[in-house]
Amino acid sequence: MKSTRASAALMSILLISAVTLMLVVSTSEISVISGEENLNLTLGQEQYFFAEGCLEEALLRLENDSTFTGTTLSYSADQSCSITVSGSNPIEVNIVVNNGAYSETYEAQIDSITQGSAINLHLADWEEI
Repeated sequence: MKSTRASAALMSILLISAVTLMLVVSTSEISVISGEENLNLTLGQEQYFFAEGCLEEALLRLENDSTFTGTTLSYSADQSCSITVSGSNPIEVNIVVNNGAYSETYEAQIDSITQGSAINLHLADWEEI
């Protein structure tokens, strides 16, 4: 009788331990997945904001020089963007942002209005492609 109670107690402890272990493993897995999602979101936002900065630089250079065709800008050792300008009206600006192994491509359509010696640029479209 005593060994039956001990066996039942041991089985209960093993069952409770197994359930607790499954809960801990599930919680850990959810935390890792959530961390990866947050990292991807942060990297994506950083890439987008850097691409916007590259677009601003392209617009500034186009306003100062209508023959500007592109350049490569470096933000850090791992992060750079390549700007390629083509077309006349609308002007197409392609931007490829690289951050290590992570790369994104954006495209902008720019309308150019020349009034005398002034060049006015209007952003018609901006999207990730």
